[in-house]
Amino acid sequence: MKRLFLALAILSNAALLNAQGTLFFTANFSGANEVPPNASAGLASGSFEVIDPTLYVSVLVYSPLKAADVTINGSANPGTIAPVLFDLPMGVIIAPDPQTGQGGQSYTLAQNLTASQIADLEAGKWYVNIDTAAYPNGELRGQLVPVPEPSSISLFGLGCPTSPRSEARWVVSRTGRTRRRCCSQDRTISFSATSVRFIS
Repeated sequence: MKRLFLALAILSNAALLNAQGTLFFTANFSGANEVPPNASAGLASGSFEVIDPTLYVSVLVYSPLKAADVTINGSANPGTIAPVLFDLPMGVIIAPDPQTGQGGQSYTLAQNLTASQIADLEAGKWYVNIDTAAYPNGELRGQLVPVPEPSSISLFGLGCPTSPRSEARWVVSRTGRTRRRCCSQDRTISFSATSVRFIS
């Protein structure tokens, strides 16, 4: 029963965020998405959301790939190109993790959008382009695609492993991450439209 209430609480918070004008987007970064395509093995990920009227972007380019420039381009469908709309300034350099060796460069942006720009974004006509020295016109590209409103989040198995009766507090952030206080430890989960997973 507690898990059911927990699921309903997270769904309610997620729905509230959407009701307040929050839009979420995702991107699959790949050299194959470039025009022309390339065989890059580079990796990148990103978080994209619009809290009307502001677009919040966070892109992480994983080492050993080194970006020369990261931009948002539009408007263009997959397979076509478009001019630069916004440059993403580089944020912090993330040191390699001692265990995985994974590090990288972060790029962030907060940019107010017009109604027509939001419409193009929702139509999937914007993309992130990552330029490098090897590919000055783009090594990785990720088309921004709207994420549907959360509809069925699986929360079974998220109970406190050592103290099932412990109380837990959940707060849904605007990045889709939820921090949980349970068993004297903070744990963070990341949820999508169909799943929930612990990330710390």
